[in-house]
Amino acid sequence: MTEPSAAVALHDTLLRVAGWVPDDLLTDARARLARGAGGEVARILAFAGTRTTLPLTDDDMDLLGDLLTGDGADERLLDAVELAAEEPVLLWRFTAKAPEHAGDEVDGDLLAAVAGEPGVLGLWRAWRWPADNAPYPPPRAVHVVEADPTQLAEGGLPGLTARLQSLLSVAGEQFPQVEVVATVSDPPWYQRMARAVGTLLWSVRPDVEPVVARVFDMSDPELGPRFAPDHPRMTDESERERVLWYLRSGTELLVTLATMPDVADPARGSVVPMTFRTDGRWIWPDAVTYYLEEHRLTPDPDLVAHIRTTDGPPPGLDTVALQRAMAVLTQPLDDERIQPTA
Repeated sequence: MTEPSAAVALHDTLLRVAGWVPDDLLTDARARLARGAGGEVARILAFAGTRTTLPLTDDDMDLLGDLLTGDGADERLLDAVELAAEEPVLLWRFTAKAPEHAGDEVDGDLLAAVAGEPGVLGLWRAWRWPADNAPYPPPRAVHVVEADPTQLAEGGLPGLTARLQSLLSVAGEQFPQVEVVATVSDPPWYQRMARAVGTLLWSVRPDVEPVVARVFDMSDPELGPRFAPDHPRMTDESERERVLWYLRSGTELLVTLATMPDVADPARGSVVPMTFRTDGRWIWPDAVTYYLEEHRLTPDPDLVAHIRTTDGPPPGLDTVALQRAMAVLTQPLDDERIQPTA
């Protein structure tokens, strides 16, 4: 039986080789890992590495060597494994749109299963195509699941992977590709790309659209954005420090070095930062923080009310929350909210 720590590490190894090894091999290896047969998985990867290059790290190789030895095999089997270059050519591209023959139907049993798994935060589906548009292999569905490893049921990430791919197999999908990534991790490019362009099928978070905070009171076609002469100023120093702390603690959503002119004191020039942050419910540019800090100009009153009723710092955000915030941010903004200048 594979030790839990080794099983987690081997799960990560299988994430790295996704898209490099045949789909049937990967599905089989993940099922074996969930059963605790890490040594068998190591043998499978050692064999696969003699037939194709694999993007394995030094830690991967050490892990496989230990598992081979523990399984009674010779770790020198790994000597024949050919490793991929550090920056290998991308083999696949992903789209949200399904191929014509597949349709966009979603298996209701899959959604129900995901909803019933504690710790699962989101489910995406993308379609994988050869990067060079070759006619073979045909497009394949790739499901990406983001989960909190500390909240999962028995079997952790490997167990969840096996349960979901087994369900898809019963539903008729041959060699289902289920990529389960931890919410605290930085997954390989394969899973990141599939999740980034895929369709969000399910989320534990309510589908609430974040609000973009208003920065200015008005916008003149010739003079640009402006604050009203009677714009309120935050005079309570303790509240001002609390609001500034909250604003600075938001998760960076869109980072930029670009700046815009200080409309409250034009003599300062273009010094107002424009990076955007979010707490999942609100989105605000660092311009909001700047004007509060430098000129005591009170932020959007609804944002201030939100901060007043929030206990502690902004929450940590999963990919679902960040994707929803980015979708809102990339929509056209009102001129009064923020209007950068060249």
